[in-house]
Amino acid sequence: MTLTELGKQVAAWRKGKKMTQAEFCEAAGISTVTLSRLENGELLELGFNKVQRVLSCVGKELSVRDASPMPTLDELLQDNREEWEESFRRPGGP
Repeated sequence: MTLTELGKQVAAWRKGKKMTQAEFCEAAGISTVTLSRLENGELLELGFNKVQRVLSCVGKELSVRDASPMPTLDELLQDNREEWEESFRRPGGP
């Protein structure tokens, strides 16, 4: 997962918890600028401790697994969703 993908997921989790950015930032101990940049894919780097605090606020944690040459089902579904959405943006639709 890239930092951009993580940011999109954090935004979805935060909104699912009906938390404002300000509420989330206070709980996570990060600035609203950092959260905004994370959620919008504009953040180039986020320290490990901040990642842990952000994930903790949405009831998640990091885990380590062996790298696989094959994509996960979630990755395949995301790719398929992005291709499907892109097809609707093209002239003539899907």
